[in-house]
Amino acid sequence: MEVILLERVAKLGQMGEVVRVKDGFARNYLLPKGKALRATEANKSKYEGMKVDLQAKNLETKAEADKIGGKLDGKSFPVIRQASETGQLYGSVTPRDLASLLTDGGFEVDRNQIALNMPIKTIGQHKVPVHLHPEVEVTVTINVARSADEAERLARGENVTVRREGGADEDEAEAAKAAGCVLTNPPIEGRTHVSDSTKVVYHTTPPTSGNHNPVPAADGYYPTKPPVRHTVHTLEHGRIYIHFKPTLSQRRIAQLGGLFNDDPFHMLLSPDPDMPDRVAVTAWGHLAACKKVNNETFDVIRAFRDRYRDRGPEAVP
Repeated sequence: MEVILLERVAKLGQMGEVVRVKDGFARNYLLPKGKALRATEANKSKYEGMKVDLQAKNLETKAEADKIGGKLDGKSFPVIRQASETGQLYGSVTPRDLASLLTDGGFEVDRNQIALNMPIKTIGQHKVPVHLHPEVEVTVTINVARSADEAERLARGENVTVRREGGADEDEAEAAKAAGCVLTNPPIEGRTHVSDSTKVVYHTTPPTSGNHNPVPAADGYYPTKPPVRHTVHTLEHGRIYIHFKPTLSQRRIAQLGGLFNDDPFHMLLSPDPDMPDRVAVTAWGHLAACKKVNNETFDVIRAFRDRYRDRGPEAVP
């Protein structure tokens, strides 16, 4: 699709340029965000009438961004998180977290302006670009530490982590234990497509593998528990499924919904009245079962999601 840019777009072009982009990028980003118009003859004429106002607005917003950038560029922000001795976070720091951090620090920033390709998952000082305007980019330092004292040591250049054997498995087990959760890797029980009339017994609740219906459950939030044989199939495709007891408090259910909405890609969320735990997370061959729910539980879920998503034996986009 050809579009007329209404502002500068990085790696694409300047205001007023007609460029060709993928249809999905135009429909899902450029057009709804007001960054471009379809390059029709009518819109080309429309742009000529808008150009003076757009240029004036651009100069105004750029001047404001330059002013903010002068104060923000090079600034350091501490973030306190739980982590293992090796520096692996029990969870991650996301663009949403950083936008809130900068806003609390007096800089009004939206998460879409945080140029963080992957969530931060380790202790240390991380340089993160912030796009304040299409023509103004600054860099901030995110100082991720386990305490304020440790953040000061990191700022002085000290190494605050230790090397030890065990790696990610021990780190995750440590975090899970602190949150009242247990991580297990149940044996694979099969992966054959069967009809609903065929008897299937799953040996974990909720199940993490086994023979299943040929139609996988769709990604998304379910107000009631979807059929187990369909969700087992979707685990085979690399999905992550968050289960919660319907008796969980509304506050905790809302927190789970917020975690899900923050990064819903290849995820399922639903109540599960049949499981013994208050919250559980499943992937193909992996289970995190939590008998209690606290703030650390959500870090365990994030770490589980980040490690096992799209790791099923049958990768499906």
